[in-house]
Amino acid sequence: GDSVINLLVSLLRPPAPVNAQLMAMRCLANMAAHPPGRSILLANREVIVSSIVGQSPYVNKNVEIAAATVLLNYSVVITSGTESDLEDQCQVLSGASAVAMCCKVS
Repeated sequence: GDSVINLLVSLLRPPAPVNAQLMAMRCLANMAAHPPGRSILLANREVIVSSIVGQSPYVNKNVEIAAATVLLNYSVVITSGTESDLEDQCQVLSGASAVAMCCKVS
């Protein structure tokens, strides 16, 4: 789990190409579909959310959507489980707010 997360987080930051950043975010979003993936996401919440939020403003709408999807999936995982705490909820809400504030209106 940690090696996959380390790889995906490394792809979220430049100099990784935009397509690699997009695919890394989509992989993280899809991990929420399965119990083992949800556990990995929860265990690495801080580094993942801060890495995604740290990329804003995003280079294009597809990356914005992927970032919002990861944060939306985090909110579902956190609210549907019993393992979350107030810190988890606050970080995801703060991240979602940051993404919403930087989204381009078109």
